[in-house]
Amino acid sequence: TAAHDGGSRLKRGSARPNPSPASGSVGRYYPLQEDSGDTSTDFSNDGADGTVQYGTPAGASGLFDTTCYAFDGSSDSVVFPGLGGLVDGTNDYSFSVWIRPDAITSSVQDIITFRENYVVEFRIADTELRLQVFDGNTVDTVSWGGITAGEWHHVVVRWDADGNTELFVDGSSRDAASFVNPKSTDDANTIGRNGGGSYYYGGKIAEFRVYDTLLSTSQIQSLYD
Repeated sequence: TAAHDGGSRLKRGSARPNPSPASGSVGRYYPLQEDSGDTSTDFSNDGADGTVQYGTPAGASGLFDTTCYAFDGSSDSVVFPGLGGLVDGTNDYSFSVWIRPDAITSSVQDIITFRENYVVEFRIADTELRLQVFDGNTVDTVSWGGITAGEWHHVVVRWDADGNTELFVDGSSRDAASFVNPKSTDDANTIGRNGGGSYYYGGKIAEFRVYDTLLSTSQIQSLYD
């Protein structure tokens, strides 16, 4: 099996944009292309590898002829280190991920959870794709109801320093709001479930990245194209 070469190309051997603007860079990058094992390698400079827990999601058929992680909806998950200084509540940042959910139902499925000073949950709930931020008192949300089961979707969420938040799906802006800009700690975060060990996600996930900058619309589109 071909090895991932650190982020500039996917295993399918075709160039893939990896935006690295002068004002920022990829702070975390989990391709989720391991074919086996319990380590999810971080190809950013942080080297903050994740750990597969309670399942064997690695090695599924992914985008084009790559591999990805396929989560079973009941036990598969990945824990990755806290975002530390990458997200401090005062800076711009973005995250990007490819998802292929098995089903879209009213049941909650947590795709990625940041359990920082605030709880940030990227999930499927009430038949829509949703990003929720809970600051201890209020839940703020951006969402989109056009997600389709059994198909790959590219998702980007970007925050600016003032808390303006925008959700992009498949290269297009789908929802926007202004709410709290989460602050980061060194708490562990999760892929495929929430931090409390519930709301498991069923489906595939690939190419999860966190950027310490606000991706432009053209950069987001280039990641999708």
